[in-house]
Amino acid sequence: TVLEIARLDAGMGEIRRQPVALSELLSELEAQLRPLAAQKGLALRVRALSVTVDAEPVVLRRMLINLMANAIRYTPRGGVLLAARRRGGAVSVEVWDTGVGIAQAEHERVFDDFYRGRATDAAGASGLGLGLAIVQRLSRRAGLPVSLHSRLERGTVFKLLLQPWADGAAPPAIKG
Repeated sequence: TVLEIARLDAGMGEIRRQPVALSELLSELEAQLRPLAAQKGLALRVRALSVTVDAEPVVLRRMLINLMANAIRYTPRGGVLLAARRRGGAVSVEVWDTGVGIAQAEHERVFDDFYRGRATDAAGASGLGLGLAIVQRLSRRAGLPVSLHSRLERGTVFKLLLQPWADGAAPPAIKG
């Protein structure tokens, strides 16, 4: 994980956006993460859209895996929802949980390296505090905005805002 952060900070690799079939990606993530949720006794639900979005598939997958893994890790009971919704001309991919939540004062800090919020420590979950730092770096490099809304003891939602793929569009390369 530290090596991945170093690579991102060094701007290594090229971000090549291309069409990503969102329903397929969300189904793959569901299959991959369902055992982790089941092990904790959590419900895992996925609500996908049959839409193709403009994204770098490896980056989008990594961001969603990190968000989902955190949601599962910091949710002691209840469940996690991975959903795609239309928002105007865009697509919002959202990770909802019924977990411990993040205090308003910590919303910016949770994206810092090695930062673990007070509520997460109280939940007794393990982790290095790097998952959201990686999400933030990937968000900036790939131009995929991420937002957060949370209430302590009620849960958290992270949202990624994606653009639908325009047929015939040339994929832009982002060098880094």
